[in-house]
Amino acid sequence: MRPLRQGTLLNIAATVQRDDWQVESWSEAGTVQEFKSDFVDWHEDVLAVIDAIDVPYKWALIGRPPLEYCADNRVTVLGDAFHPTLPILGQGANMAIEDSMILARCFAASADVVEALQRYEAARLERTSRIVRSSHDRISKLGKEFGDPDQAEAFMNRQFGSPSEVAFAWIHHYDAMSVPV
Repeated sequence: MRPLRQGTLLNIAATVQRDDWQVESWSEAGTVQEFKSDFVDWHEDVLAVIDAIDVPYKWALIGRPPLEYCADNRVTVLGDAFHPTLPILGQGANMAIEDSMILARCFAASADVVEALQRYEAARLERTSRIVRSSHDRISKLGKEFGDPDQAEAFMNRQFGSPSEVAFAWIHHYDAMSVPV
């Protein structure tokens, strides 16, 4: 939960795994009762916050497979259009920034637009595909493993503790200014 607008608004992000809802919208209204039913066994303070909500909004986290290519002749895509990523790894904006940096480097390396875009695709495809797949795999595990409150602490330690720093090194130690283009 995060207070916004000088404390007049509270943003709550909560995730549940459900197969009964697949609406692609950021403005789909839910109900307080539906929200509470997804968190019925949670602490009374959490339920009190949910009760205070006028209209909870919801959206489905729908994973997409990685693209097989991003450039076609003189046209390319970057950011979410190239690699729609579930939010569990926190890499969506980072990858868009990396895309921009590498795209600029590719144009600096080649005056030919088609060649520059081919270089961009070659430099980005493997990494972005791996992050898209990893975010989908991790969110699947999150729903299964974190769903048991008795195992939540152990799960968080496994996912985000010191050993995880090694597991995520391939993400965090990437340098968009030094990868070959």
